[in-house]
Amino acid sequence: MIKISKTQRRIKFFEMIARLSLYSQYIGIQLLPTCFKRSAAEHRKLLARGKSKIKRSFHQDWLAMDFAIFKDGELCWSR
Repeated sequence: MIKISKTQRRIKFFEMIARLSLYSQYIGIQLLPTCFKRSAAEHRKLLARGKSKIKRSFHQDWLAMDFAIFKDGELCWSR
């Protein structure tokens, strides 16, 4: 197995986000990023409030992104 660096993983992640963005536009969905980078302290607060169940978030490594999803100008994302 070839090990890749954190930087290479982040580049690959952003390439995937770019493809997702283009595809979503193609099918008529707009994505609005709501969270990308999260510090350890911020994640601990989410854990304490029950908003997360994992010990370490990929947001801390710049490898996760949350989106609000819109179609025809209407928010169609909810918990």
